[in-house]
Amino acid sequence: MRRHNDGRVSLVGLGALLLIVASTVLGCGGGGETNSAVTLDFSGASAAAAHSQFGYEPGMSVITVYLEGDGSRRWARELRVHDLTAECMENLGYSGYPSIAFTKEHLTKEFLVPVLLPLSVADAQQFGYGSSSPAAPQDAPATSTTATPAPGFADAELACGRKAIQAAFADYDSYTTLRKQLEVSRNEFLTAFWASLPVLELDRSWSNCISDGGYSVANPAEARAGAAQLGDKAAEIRLAVADAQCRETLEYDAKIEALFASADAAFALAHTSMLTALYEAGDPG
Repeated sequence: MRRHNDGRVSLVGLGALLLIVASTVLGCGGGGETNSAVTLDFSGASAAAAHSQFGYEPGMSVITVYLEGDGSRRWARELRVHDLTAECMENLGYSGYPSIAFTKEHLTKEFLVPVLLPLSVADAQQFGYGSSSPAAPQDAPATSTTATPAPGFADAELACGRKAIQAAFADYDSYTTLRKQLEVSRNEFLTAFWASLPVLELDRSWSNCISDGGYSVANPAEARAGAAQLGDKAAEIRLAVADAQCRETLEYDAKIEALFASADAAFALAHTSMLTALYEAGDPG
């Protein structure tokens, strides 16, 4: 899941990692908000150090850039899992294991996605909210039809696959443990970010702006959700254009992206040890 500039939920390039959980933000000051678990730093002071250490791509979380890179590591693991599974199946007497059923491009499109996507007036006029959605990965290449699997094939494939996954990581157990720990911390961070005072103030200004066009909407997330319920493309386009015009007037997209970039960089630096260990554990075995 992921939140775009016109949505409330974000997956930041960590696939299902970025799930949102409930959290309440209390207080403000010193460039950030705090609750019992999260401190948000909007000062931007951490950006240069984080980008130097983890890498940087506009619109992407530095965590996604660091852990996923250009997708080569994930693809290498996928190939390793497939090849080890095929070898195991061959040893068990099941020859002719199918080739891998998707491409690197198909795989990486599911993970290398921006956290925030702007909505321009031009796109809104032409597509409504459609063009603001991330492009869905193209269908994976079709595999050739094969004969009915031999008896025991499915069980053997499952057992071989489990062994292959373990072997495809430098340290699979550590990887899964660290991934879960990062998920918890990232959930808290994202919830706090979208509920923080600077973001709420931007949403409030946007809501006041779009109300001039006759819309009673709290934030761009509600606008998109409401458009999906309209069932009328012309009405969707009118709402999207009003949304985009207010974003443009308020510089909403640029401001929300700057806030996220600052807070995201600070989060990454605060979790350097975890991220480094996760990266190393995720090396292709």
